[in-house]
Amino acid sequence: MSGWTAVVPVKHTDVAKTRLSPWAGDRRAALALAFARDTLAALHACADVGDVVVVTDDDAAAHTLRGGGTVVVADEPRSGLN
Repeated sequence: MSGWTAVVPVKHTDVAKTRLSPWAGDRRAALALAFARDTLAALHACADVGDVVVVTDDDAAAHTLRGGGTVVVADEPRSGLN
C-alpha cells in the first residue's frame, strides 16, 4: 500500500442530495450516484491516493460503486454516517 487512503461516505440515495430536489426531481438518486462516481474517479486519478474506500448502507450504491479499485464497507443500516 502506498499513499493516502481516502474514505468516502455515501448516503442512502433515498435521502441524498435532497436540497437539489427542486432541480433534479425524480433523478435525484441518479445525480447522487453520479457525484459519488465522479468523486471516486478523481480519487483514483490522484497519484497521492493509494486506496479508496466507500462506506454506505445503500446496497444499490454499493453494487454500483464497487470495483475499479474501490473497496465498499457496509455501514450499519440507517444509522447515519456521523
